[in-house]
Amino acid sequence: MRARRREINIFNMSLLDILCGALGAFCFMMLVALPYYKPAGSAKELREAQAETQKLLNDLENLQGQMVNKESVDELKELLKRLEAQIKVLQGQVNILSAEKEELERRMNVVTAENGQLRERLNQLTAEKEQLEARINQLTAENQRLAEEMEKMRVENATLLATVKRQKPFAVRALLPDASDGQSVEIFIEDDELALGGAKSANAVFDPQAQLYKSGWMNDITNLRFSDGGATVWISASTVPGVTYKIFLKEGAEEKLRKNMEVLTIVDGDFAESKEKPASVMTFDTARTKTLPALILGPERPWGLLGTLTVDAEAKLTFKAATAAERDEEWRKLMKTEPPPFPTPVPPPPRPVPAEVEQRRREMRERALREREKTSPGEDERARFERLRQGVPPPPPRPSPAATP
Repeated sequence: MRARRREINIFNMSLLDILCGALGAFCFMMLVALPYYKPAGSAKELREAQAETQKLLNDLENLQGQMVNKESVDELKELLKRLEAQIKVLQGQVNILSAEKEELERRMNVVTAENGQLRERLNQLTAEKEQLEARINQLTAENQRLAEEMEKMRVENATLLATVKRQKPFAVRALLPDASDGQSVEIFIEDDELALGGAKSANAVFDPQAQLYKSGWMNDITNLRFSDGGATVWISASTVPGVTYKIFLKEGAEEKLRKNMEVLTIVDGDFAESKEKPASVMTFDTARTKTLPALILGPERPWGLLGTLTVDAEAKLTFKAATAAERDEEWRKLMKTEPPPFPTPVPPPPRPVPAEVEQRRREMRERALREREKTSPGEDERARFERLRQGVPPPPPRPSPAATP
C-alpha cells in the first residue's frame, strides 16, 4: 500500500492567532502610555508649559467663583481634564529632567573626581617642577663654580707652563788662553726682566767699577773660577721668554797686572736652530753649545760688551755679537768719557818644550821614516796605516816579472 504524502505548513492559523494577539497587546499598551510620553524639549518650551499650567489654574479659580449652573460645572470638568493632561505632561518632563539631572550629577561627580586627580597630578608636577628648578639652579651654580675653577686652573696651568719654560738654565764660560801672572776674567749678565712686584730688574745695570760680580736673581751661580782664573763661569738659573741679556766681560786682575789678552767665550743653553754654519769645526756650535766671538781686553779698555742674548716665546736663545759702535756707545754711557781705542792682541810667548817631549817626538819621526822605508812596493797608504796601527810586519817584497822562469 503506497504511503500518502503529508503536506507541511509553517504559517498556519495558530501562528497567525499568536501574532495578532501580540500586536493587539502592543497597540493597547501604546494607547495607554502615549498620553504620558512627550519628548524632552528645551527650557523655553518648559517655561511655556508652566505658563499654560498656571493659566489653567487661574481659570480654575475663576470658574470656582462662577459655579452657579450646570454649564459652569461642565466647563470646570473640561478644564480639569485639560489640567490633568497638562499635569501629566509636566510630570513626564519633570521625570525626564530628573533623570537628566541625575545623569548630570553623576557626570559632575566623575568630572569632580577627575578634576581632583588632575589637581593632585598638577600638584605633583608642580612639586617635581620646583625640584627640577632647584636642581637646575644647583647645577647652574655648580657649572659656574666649575667654570671659575677651570679658568683658575687654566691661569695656573699657563703660569706653570711659563715657569717650566723658565726652568731652563744657561751658562756663559769665559776662557783665557794664557792665565799666567795672575790674569783672570769676570762675567756680568745684565737683563731687562722685571722683579716680582718691582719696577726694575735685579741685574739692571753693569758697573765697571765693581769687583766680583754677583747676581740678584735667586739660584744663579756667578763667577766660578777654575784653573787659577783661566776659566770663569756664570750660570743663570732660568731662561725667561721675551727677556734680553747683555754679556759683559772684564779683566779680574789688579790694574797694575793688566795686559792685553784675548777672551774666548762659550754659551751652553737651548739655542734656536740657525741656518748659519760654524766658521770652523773647532767651534763646537750645536743646539746646546755656541762658541762666541773672542773679545780683546787691555789696560786702557779692561771691560767690554760681548753681545746680547735674546729669548723668544719658546724660550730659545739667540746670540748677536756687539759691533764696535755698540761697544763704544756702552763705554760712553757708563764711563761718561770717550772710548779709548780697542787693544790689539799680544801673542802669548812660546812655551819651552820639555826635553822628554822633544825626545818622544824625535823617536816618533825616526820610527815613521823606518816604516816608510820598509813599505813594500804597491802597498797603498791606507793599508800601510792599518798595518802600522795593528803592529803587523810588512809583507815580503814581490819578485819582479823578469825573474819569473
